[in-house]
Amino acid sequence: LVNRLANKIELAIDAAILTGTGTNQATGILKSGEIDNTGTFTKAAMKYKDLMAIIAAIPTQYLAGASFVMPRALFFKEVIGMEDTAGNRVVVLDPQAPAKFNVIGYPVIIDDNCTADTVIFGDLKEYKFNFAKPIEVTADNSVAFRTGSTVYRAMCLADGKVADKNAFAVFTRSST
Repeated sequence: LVNRLANKIELAIDAAILTGTGTNQATGILKSGEIDNTGTFTKAAMKYKDLMAIIAAIPTQYLAGASFVMPRALFFKEVIGMEDTAGNRVVVLDPQAPAKFNVIGYPVIIDDNCTADTVIFGDLKEYKFNFAKPIEVTADNSVAFRTGSTVYRAMCLADGKVADKNAFAVFTRSST
């Protein structure tokens, strides 16, 4: 029960950090106008030069803590097999941790809440998330009086926002 409720809270926080509207929820990184540093990558399929443009888009001071965030389909269809100009793979696979990926040394977070055909690159420490009230779990057995069931709810009061817009770049697939 605790694991299921914790998973639900985790999913809600994850969605808020990436796609939150800022109204009665955190302001997400992908909220329109939140990040000024934006660009596009090749429509047909992301190329090595696109990847280099994404990395070059944020200032050097943020590169040490930078990570990629992208949807699963984009990563596995276009990025994982990509090669640099010398023919070397840009994704380093770790046989001891098969779900851990690095693109040219930068960690990759594969997230279903990341909008399709979108890549976020930046220092995620520059996104601040705060729990104003701790997670509270409540039970209610009145809703299912006849069946004897109990309904549980996990809830918290939290907020989040990009602290430094310069720490992020958001690139989307070109429409042309």
